[in-house]
Amino acid sequence: MGLLFIVAGLVGSIISGYILDLTHKFKETAFFICVASLITCLIFSGCLYVGHIWIQFLTIGIFGFFLTSFLPIGIEYGIEVTYPQSEAVCTCLLNASTMIFGIILTEMLSHILESEGPLSSNAALAVILFLCCVVANFITKDYKRSKKNVEIKSPVPSINIS
Repeated sequence: MGLLFIVAGLVGSIISGYILDLTHKFKETAFFICVASLITCLIFSGCLYVGHIWIQFLTIGIFGFFLTSFLPIGIEYGIEVTYPQSEAVCTCLLNASTMIFGIILTEMLSHILESEGPLSSNAALAVILFLCCVVANFITKDYKRSKKNVEIKSPVPSINIS
């Protein structure tokens, strides 16, 4: 299941990046992926007790498609709203915070999984994803890099003095 999660996430990252490149709707794309991750997490949690393994594989693939694709979309969004700052600095800080949060989340959810079981662990993950959706809703839509690119690409009006 882990391999399917990762491969589906790679495909999701490519597709969501392409959609983001076409639309330049960073906030909307990030919010949609966050909500879709939450919904598929809840569906996967419900499917844990279904006797058909193919349903679990299908839901974990869809879950991986959305959850893994959130990382590159979040990085692009972060670069967009912190424009005058270097892209490399922004990406490094976002990757470092992602790794630190991932370690904390893995340890926390592993402890819940061992002591309470898979349903409680998935419920905790769903709560965290819900909080991510709330936070993603309040992030600014001030796309500084896009504004600057439009300014650079727009022709400067010339004055014809005759």
